[in-house]
Amino acid sequence: MKKRSLNYTFEALVNSLLREFPDSEHIKYVSTEKKIIFTDKKDHQLHLGLNFHSVLGKHQYNEEECSLGEDKISLEKALDWIIDFSCQLLDQSNQREITAFKDRVSSSNENIKKFTTHLGERIEERYQSSLNFIDTESLLILGHSFHPYPKARDGFSEEDFQKYSPEFQRGFSLAWAISDDEIIFEKHMQGFDSHWIKHVAISCLGEERVNNILDEGKSLLPIHPYQLKYIREEEYIKSLEEKGKISFIQEDSTTLWYSTSSVRSIYSPTCKYMLKFSLTLRLTNSIRHLQQVEVDRGIQVSKVLNTKEGKELKAKWKDFQIIEEPAYAAFKDQSSKVAINSIVSCRINPFINGEQDSAILLATLNQLSPSKTSILDQFIERDDEEGYLNWFKAFTQKVITPLLDAQANFGIFLGAHQQNIILKLDDAGLPVKMYFRDCQGTGYSEEGFKAYSPYCDEMALDNGNILTEELGQKIFCYYLIINTTFDTISHLSLISGLDESKYLQILNKSLRILKEKGVKDSSCIDYLLNGPYLWVKGNYKCCLKEINENTMKSPTDIYIPMKNRIQENI
Repeated sequence: MKKRSLNYTFEALVNSLLREFPDSEHIKYVSTEKKIIFTDKKDHQLHLGLNFHSVLGKHQYNEEECSLGEDKISLEKALDWIIDFSCQLLDQSNQREITAFKDRVSSSNENIKKFTTHLGERIEERYQSSLNFIDTESLLILGHSFHPYPKARDGFSEEDFQKYSPEFQRGFSLAWAISDDEIIFEKHMQGFDSHWIKHVAISCLGEERVNNILDEGKSLLPIHPYQLKYIREEEYIKSLEEKGKISFIQEDSTTLWYSTSSVRSIYSPTCKYMLKFSLTLRLTNSIRHLQQVEVDRGIQVSKVLNTKEGKELKAKWKDFQIIEEPAYAAFKDQSSKVAINSIVSCRINPFINGEQDSAILLATLNQLSPSKTSILDQFIERDDEEGYLNWFKAFTQKVITPLLDAQANFGIFLGAHQQNIILKLDDAGLPVKMYFRDCQGTGYSEEGFKAYSPYCDEMALDNGNILTEELGQKIFCYYLIINTTFDTISHLSLISGLDESKYLQILNKSLRILKEKGVKDSSCIDYLLNGPYLWVKGNYKCCLKEINENTMKSPTDIYIPMKNRIQENI
């Protein structure tokens, strides 16, 4: 399993680095030999053979053709060499940051090894069987395919890791706070279920017990069991406990919850709501505490969808569902402000009553198993070229076009990276419906702001999600096109044997058709069709230099130009 995990790690790290240095004189692709040559400042050369070369950057490497000079070396040694090489490229000499980077790469790789060891040969069985929503959430072995440490989870003990990592698919019970009413802040969209916490509590604790608690004038707040220890360490919480104003319960319940691929969002197949928590846990680049402005954006999206324009969007695309997040709650801190480490967001759960069946996370669909199996192998023979092209045509119709239309005609930028997209597949494996989640990353164009701000008191020009034309192009198109669509194209190209250009031509045509039908704002479509390059997020640099994009004055400062392959394929 060590070898399998290292292959995942190696591809994600090296491809992430290569994407950020497309024109470096120190990196050369030799097409006649199907290999990449890296040359460091001392003229040492690492030769990496390729099993699959991708014009979009998602290469696959041949570990049997890996050499330093004339000497064959292991993939493990090659990985170490490339990290040192990257420090030269990025002028990184801070030893503390370099050590931290290497530790996270090692930790991420070790985590992948644990997942693949735990699953064993069952991985292949699951890839070849009928899958549901939580199955594919737990099967996301790698995560981000262009990231140096996609499965780093700083903060988990080994016990926590086993309990709360989605890959182990282990159910757990929620913890609960019972407190005086004035200690809890709750906010929801007008018209939404004001008793959503009570509904979740009854499913976990039973109706009689919940009613007894509420009849005593107390309030309830769900708490992720991992986060409970961090909340109880807060001095103001300790003081409230001592005064008898708050208490906590943590016990087994009949309703079990399962971590989804983001770790901090959880799902129960029997509850009509999902929950998303602040967790004092570093995942990839940052500590995952929800911010109040983020959860306010969830309510904001629900309000936007309730406007005349929002209802038109939903009516226009009946097979496109935005999973709403219309409420949240948290403790109030000693200043009566929202305590961000206790925030819990309420997300509508569409994956109940049979709807969870054949609901496939796109990021998992785009991931090969350790034995190079694809989920699509259940539906399409590898030599069925027409079958794959038709699949991608359906993908453009059900995913790309509705999301671009939301921007072009409704002024809504949805953060559509592939971990936020769930596809409903029919019996032939074709995408027939798309679910989008994570409203907290939603932005609006300046025209969208004018249309929706009268109905959304949370919407303001200075709150960070009203995007200029340039920002919208860079950020929205990075997630939808580079992260989501290009990854899908590379996966289809690899398993079908068809050149990526065949799929890029279909993408180009779908963009042109949308524009020809008439759009209010063609800026993103024009950028994709006519721009000489697209902008891609520099995850490698962010990680190696410990740059927190969330605190940057302009997040696009870490974006890098990438040759626009859509423009080439008319």
